[in-house]
Formats: sequence, structure tokens, C-alpha cells
Amino acid sequence: MKALAEFAMRGRRESILVALICTSLPLMFLVGAAVVGLTILRKRISQGVVILGWAILPAIGWLITSSDPTPLLVVTGTAALAAVLRSSVSWASCLIASLIIGIICGFVLQWLVPEIVQELINTSSQMIADMNMEQLKQLDQAQIDLFLGQLMISMAAAAHVVFMLISLMLARYWQSALYNPGGFQEEFHALRIPNRMTLVLIAIVIFGGSVSPAISGWIPLITVPFALSGLALAHGLVFKKGLGRHWIIGMYMLLMMAMPYMYSVLVIAAIVDSYADFRSRVAPATLS
Repeated sequence: MKALAEFAMRGRRESILVALICTSLPLMFLVGAAVVGLTILRKRISQGVVILGWAILPAIGWLITSSDPTPLLVVTGTAALAAVLRSSVSWASCLIASLIIGIICGFVLQWLVPEIVQELINTSSQMIADMNMEQLKQLDQAQIDLFLGQLMISMAAAAHVVFMLISLMLARYWQSALYNPGGFQEEFHALRIPNRMTLVLIAIVIFGGSVSPAISGWIPLITVPFALSGLALAHGLVFKKGLGRHWIIGMYMLLMMAMPYMYSVLVIAAIVDSYADFRSRVAPATLS
């Protein structure tokens, strides 16, 4: 992968070629988006926009031929996040921007593929009803439909934001590996949600539902920055204590086998860490 990034950075023609080919292939749009992000991070935003213009051509093809908007949304969203990261040099600012982009993504999904969104809503309606949730009993059917609709849209938007962040981190890893070894690792290990941002997001989660059920539906998207911060916390603590890579491998295996529970643990750990800053409290490993 590093060799691919090195080839793409040789010039504009090479970047366009890699972005075009990757975005044209199934499941490779993440790499194509990363090439666009790398161009923006390493060179100029204007040059990245040129690569983006070529990369979205096959992405539009996926939308037209397969009704799949994911490559288009991920490539453009990654480019926007890369521009934010380049301008702010702050992952916290990037995570705030990812929430805004995620909300926009949700509305775009409703516009581009309304039938798929509606199918998700219809499929989930009975499942949610079977859960017999107390908070839903207090709502009329119109409010329940509004909540379910927003919940499905939020989950779809959250998945797209996860893809964007993966592509952005790959782009930043490439940039670090080619031009600043160790830079991305240091940034990622230090990633922590600012406590003010945590306070605002928690307030939205707790009190948003009293304003409108639709606001509660955005909770899956709101948790994404916290989950990423939780992963960064785990990586940072393991590295600082010198515990070895097997701890990280074990964490990701648990995440795959028990996704809902491990995801919740990561979110909660990140929320607490935004105030406690565990990494500053843990003494680094000493060489014996």
C-alpha cells in the first residue's frame, strides 16, 4: 500500500490513474478516496480537487448503474475532511466536521436513494415495535415514524462517516510513512475529544429527544467520534505501557465478535477520557 501511495505522489497523472482505477473497482473506493485525501494533505487543496473531479466519475457510474451512492459520498466526504485537517491541523476539528458532513450525508441519501431508505425504515419498524421500548410508548405513531426514519438515516450516515474516516486515516498514514515517519502514530495516540465538545454532544443526546424525536435519531452518528477516540485511547495506552501488539489484536477481535458491547465500551471510555485524560495519568513503561 505504501508503494501505491508513493506511485500516486509522483505526479498528477499518476494520482488521477490510481484514483480512477481504485474508485472503479468494488470495495476499493476507500483507497481511491485515500489518494484524493493524500493529495490534499501533501500538496494543495486545489490540486486535490482536480484528482477528486476524476475520482467521482466512476463513483457517479456506481450510482447510476447500481444505485450505490457510497463511493460518491465517501470520496467527496474524505476530500472535505482532508481539507479540514490540512487547514486546522486538528483531529478534534476534523471529528466535528465529520458530524456536519454526516448530517449532510443523511439528507443526501434521502434524496439520492429514497426507496432504499424507506425499505430500511419499513424493515426496522416491526423490530423496534417488538422491543417494546418505554420511551416509544409515550409517542404517537407519527412521532415514532419520525424517530425510526431518522434513526435509519443516522445509522446509514454513520457508516459512511466511518468509511470517510478510514480513508482519511489511511491518507494521513501514507503521508506520515512517506514524508514524516511516526507522525501519524503520535497524532492518533494523542487523539482525545475536547471536554466542551463532549458536553455539547451529551446534552444533545440527553435533551434532544424532548425537543424532537428526530434529534434522538441522530445518536448513532454522534457516537462515531467517541468510538474513534476510544480506539485511539486503547492504542495510546498499550503503546505507552509497552504491552505489545497482541493486546491491540485482541481488542479488535473482541470488537468483531461482540460489536455492540465493545462499541459501547469504547464510547463510554472516550467520554470519561475527555475529562480524565488517562494517557497523561499513566506512567510510561520503563526499560528493565
